[in-house]
Amino acid sequence: MWWPLRVAGDRGGRPRGVLWVWTGWDALLRRLLPRREVCPGALVSFRVATYRGRDVRLADGIVVGRGDRIVEVHLDSAALVRASAGGAEPLAAARAIAREIAALRALAGSGALGDVRAIHGTSLLAPGAVAAGAEVRPLPRSVGAAFVRYFFVGLIALHHPRGWAGAAPYTRRWPAELWLPLGTPRERIS
Repeated sequence: MWWPLRVAGDRGGRPRGVLWVWTGWDALLRRLLPRREVCPGALVSFRVATYRGRDVRLADGIVVGRGDRIVEVHLDSAALVRASAGGAEPLAAARAIAREIAALRALAGSGALGDVRAIHGTSLLAPGAVAAGAEVRPLPRSVGAAFVRYFFVGLIALHHPRGWAGAAPYTRRWPAELWLPLGTPRERIS
């Protein structure tokens, strides 16, 4: 299953072999679904979107249902690699991500992004977001989640300075969803 990524080689950030698909797909998604940085030079970007999944009850009782507005978060893989290539420690990147998620939560909670119910993301790095107060839920073991996992490992292989060698440890992880509840403006006030 992982052989196409292994064959792509250790080119860190320079697509080779099948990894051209990842760069094309990422460019297409960025064009069709534009994102904004939380702050200039951020590792976290976001977009406001309509939730299309099953209803989700969060720990504080907020229910996010189909059709609700949410804030989708995305990690900038290339920016993470640039930071690590520049000598940044992984713990410093995790702290920066936690700060940016907290800033995004404050922005969304203020109503500046409209009536959004929650912040949501999917990642192989999900446990690192717990520091930001996120609820972390593993994706169910399904064919769809397996494709998500494969895509994320491919992104890491593409952007990691050591290519496949840096991505290989992530093949043992399963993606998880991150949820940060916000409620409606009325619920936020009370």
